[in-house]
Amino acid sequence: MTKKFKNILLKTTKHSMQTQQLELERIFKDWKNNEEQTDDVLVVGIQL
Repeated sequence: MTKKFKNILLKTTKHSMQTQQLELERIFKDWKNNEEQTDDVLVVGIQL
């Protein structure tokens, strides 16, 4: 799962922070499907 997540981050780096957020949220919702969330998730983005 870590490798897949890194690839997703690399694919979205050329987009704005807002677009990256929306894309990560979409991918997470698709992955989670209709299952109840049992763990906390934190992704921090820093723009330089």
